[in-house]
Amino acid sequence: MILPNVNIEIVKECTGYFLTSGFLALTFALSKRIRDFIIGIFITILAYLVNILRILLISYFLNLGYRTIWHDILGYIIIIIFAPLLSYLYLRLIE
Repeated sequence: MILPNVNIEIVKECTGYFLTSGFLALTFALSKRIRDFIIGIFITILAYLVNILRILLISYFLNLGYRTIWHDILGYIIIIIFAPLLSYLYLRLIE
């Protein structure tokens, strides 16, 4: 996808980093077996992919000419939706 009107700068305070690092911490905290750890790493990779999807959606809307408020709206909506879903998936899989 080519987005000529958008410059993307990802900083360390990005909410997507919190999602990915949160799942990595959850993996280290709750993994009792190697199987749990592997499932946690898989969920962390899914969280990383969700973050990439978030960045692409934000870039797309910014390219359409919308204001940067889409960063806050889309960013937090995606985090609020996917953080509980991925947490629930991880906890169900390690049960």
